[in-house]
Amino acid sequence: MIKFIVTGHGHFASGIQSTIKLLAGEQEQISYVDFPEGESNDGLRLKLQAELEDSQYDTYLFFCDLAGGTPYKEAVTITANRKDAAVVAGCNIASLLESIFINNKNSALEDAQHIVDLSRKTTTFFGERKTKTSQDLNEEDGI
Repeated sequence: MIKFIVTGHGHFASGIQSTIKLLAGEQEQISYVDFPEGESNDGLRLKLQAELEDSQYDTYLFFCDLAGGTPYKEAVTITANRKDAAVVAGCNIASLLESIFINNKNSALEDAQHIVDLSRKTTTFFGERKTKTSQDLNEEDGI
């Protein structure tokens, strides 16, 4: 079973928690670790390490706000020599939501790749669209 650990700068994790709870209810397999202003790297590292001590899970996936930031670097540092853990960064809520409902038997790296692929597929934009005027509609209808 996979455990997701959401972490990021400021109150990123608790913000994600609020969104997940609203959309999918309370999710036991997700932990949320904020990195508020004034907290040390060591303090964050200890909180993240504690999440890996939950033995009811066989895979751990860190979901970080940005690649290269302190939460990401600390997660990478503590998982570097573990085959049961992986770290992703910059992914979106849709990918996390879909991933929590898939209980697969993949490796940590396969789970990480899956969540990145989902983020790519669910990222989109709304661009400028040409709106049709009533005159355009009348011309199309042959009126």
